[in-house]
Amino acid sequence: MTSAPFHGDLVTGDLPAIAGTCKGPATVIGPGRDVKSELSSFQVRGHVIAVTTVGIFLPRLHHWIMGVPRKMMAFKIARTAMRGVTNGHTTHAKEEGYNGRDIDVLWPIAGLHTPTAGHTAAVITLLLGYAPVILMGLPADDSGHFYPDAPINPDGLEQLDYGERRGKYQDAWLWLRDNFFEGRVKSVSGNTREWLGSP
Repeated sequence: MTSAPFHGDLVTGDLPAIAGTCKGPATVIGPGRDVKSELSSFQVRGHVIAVTTVGIFLPRLHHWIMGVPRKMMAFKIARTAMRGVTNGHTTHAKEEGYNGRDIDVLWPIAGLHTPTAGHTAAVITLLLGYAPVILMGLPADDSGHFYPDAPINPDGLEQLDYGERRGKYQDAWLWLRDNFFEGRVKSVSGNTREWLGSP
């Protein structure tokens, strides 16, 4: 573990040993509705960081970040069925009381500023040491996901309420932009492209 030298509102404890060990660019790929077209239109740069469900389908990934850690095992099984392989990457999630059984690395990150897996993935990617970071498939809107349903998820996928909660999600992106990203994170997707700028 290493100490968290900054951002006490965001990092709430000692960072895991893997923090700061990665270098160079990274592309964080989420499960937004237009992720397939974004992947065909924009070049993936550096290492690939998958966010939740999309990790099942990507041909290669270096890190896989979950918003709901208990679903990791089901997603690994689905990836094995689709790709025939589950290794070669490291899985991550926020600590938040999780026992870590299916996750390789747990991070002490405050939920206030990371209300979704997309926020969490952007923060963890920077804490790993990557920069610059490009977001794909993370539009932060109510356009849905790239899949119609997810039978691989035994609990069903929760729909985010972008009415009442949208302000919280936007506020978190803007807070991260102004207090943590330092211009290192850009996006090709929807609202996050508007708020963070395009690469």
